[in-house]
Amino acid sequence: MYTFLAFIAIFGGVVFIHELGHFLAARSVGVRVDKFYVGMDLFGLGYVLHKGQETEYGIGLFPFGGYCKIAGMVDESLDPTVKGSDDEFNSKNTFEKLWILSAGVIMNFILAIVLFFAVFTIYGESTLAPIAYDITKDGPAENAGLKPGSLITKINKQNINSWSDISNNLLNINQNEEISIEYKLNNQYKTVSLIPDLDKDNRFLIGIKRVPDNIIESNPEQYIVFNKINLLEGFKMSIIAPLNIIIMQMRGLSQLISGNVGLDSLGGPIKITQMAGQAAQFGLSYFLQFMAMISTILGFMNILPIPGLDGGHALIAIIEGLARREIPFKIKMIIQQIAIFLILGLTVFVLGNDIKNLF
Repeated sequence: MYTFLAFIAIFGGVVFIHELGHFLAARSVGVRVDKFYVGMDLFGLGYVLHKGQETEYGIGLFPFGGYCKIAGMVDESLDPTVKGSDDEFNSKNTFEKLWILSAGVIMNFILAIVLFFAVFTIYGESTLAPIAYDITKDGPAENAGLKPGSLITKINKQNINSWSDISNNLLNINQNEEISIEYKLNNQYKTVSLIPDLDKDNRFLIGIKRVPDNIIESNPEQYIVFNKINLLEGFKMSIIAPLNIIIMQMRGLSQLISGNVGLDSLGGPIKITQMAGQAAQFGLSYFLQFMAMISTILGFMNILPIPGLDGGHALIAIIEGLARREIPFKIKMIIQQIAIFLILGLTVFVLGNDIKNLF
């Protein structure tokens, strides 16, 4: 139950913010919004809170985000009603249409930046703790007496706050130079001296190994530390973090298209639910970062020029703008029907992957 609630809070919140973006953008250019629901009112299963002159506000039975029905726009509801009035989507120019269609994605990116900024400024930058998870046999560290699990605190009296600080510190030494290493083990501080090895790439190594990724993922509170940063650095990092996620998504998508990565690697709601539950259990900082990641991914996926998604609708708006004529309504309906069929098929496929991975 706890894991499910975490999923609702993350995925539901991210989708709601996305739909709120469409709602605010539509109203800003005078486009009528017929429905705005917290949660999905699939098959009309929802509770009407208020019926205004233009918009019906309510709560959907399915607590997955929200739903915004923009007047005159062919969406997943497949509502064929188009009155041709000047407060409908099709009455607006290309730039106004693109503003409405992109607003959900923009809100997702803004949400991600705000969440990352909150984490970076409140908790700090997350980084791998300088823990010697394992020791190389007959290496300088083992010969000096370092044991697995030692937390490196200083090298040559310089504070070590992260795993990357270790390699950065070793850049400043000379060949055959003896260095001092202070470490903590079993609540006791000790100091050893050793001479680092020089590998074939001219890197100095002391013979310790970092924590494997799968161990970090299962127990991040033990191996991840937060280093305090200032507001300016926090803001810069909150911009860079979503960009790095987008770059990773683009690489993953290109590998999927090229066949280097199989479709069985795709995850769906069950996998997201599991990850949401884990993030919530590890603490608020992990929960907020995971929510920011999901918001970024949702924004990126929606902007792709795929029928049924915001990017697909935007592509149609651009084509109509360049051609200076609308695509026939029946064709739009057919495109949307095909899109829904494909999206439902993909949903069933990733659910199958999730269930298979459970066992």
